[in-house]
Amino acid sequence: MYSSSPDRLCRKIAKIMERYNEIARDRDALRLRSGDGERRRKVSPMTPTSCFTKCRLHGRERDMRRVTELLLSDEASCSDVYSVVSIVGPAGVGKTSLAQHIFGDEAISSKFDIKMWVWVCQEFDALKLTRKLSEETTESPCDFADMNQMHRVITDRLKGKRFLLVLDDVWDESRDRWASLQVPLQCAARGSRIVVTTRSKKVAKMMALKMHQLGVPV
Repeated sequence: MYSSSPDRLCRKIAKIMERYNEIARDRDALRLRSGDGERRRKVSPMTPTSCFTKCRLHGRERDMRRVTELLLSDEASCSDVYSVVSIVGPAGVGKTSLAQHIFGDEAISSKFDIKMWVWVCQEFDALKLTRKLSEETTESPCDFADMNQMHRVITDRLKGKRFLLVLDDVWDESRDRWASLQVPLQCAARGSRIVVTTRSKKVAKMMALKMHQLGVPV
């Protein structure tokens, strides 16, 4: 009466083992290692862009004026191709929203020949960020895998022109990686500007001489 129960159990175990072996083969094919999932950083599923709504930036009028003053001032040395302004503050305080409004402001836009927006996030991958920079300057996909080729594309596009570049959500504190991203920007015209948004005061001070602290709006 119960003779079939062991057979059913064996079949279930066989199916489980078969599925386990399939997963193991997939793991080997993808070259995954134990703990890979734990080491992956969690990032926001939404990538901030330069797009913004034309609604009023409530409670940020003073911040908007101050950052605009920093951007359009002539405090930078005459030997500098560009100056960097950092917007620093805790998560969710509105750094990206403020940068979006500045990026879309017509009075500011009229001062620059080219505008670029690059979302950086936690992983400061110089190759990926340079590719994004190339795509922003040319407004077309970048198929190059070589850093030097991308540098040439960016250089050709920026040569003799004033640019406004927003680097949104910067976390990395490495001066070397930051320096590598600046290489193709040196050919631009004087008066170019970079806006950096970050949660870290250390990053803000490393990347910029001008810093605006963003607090909770009142």
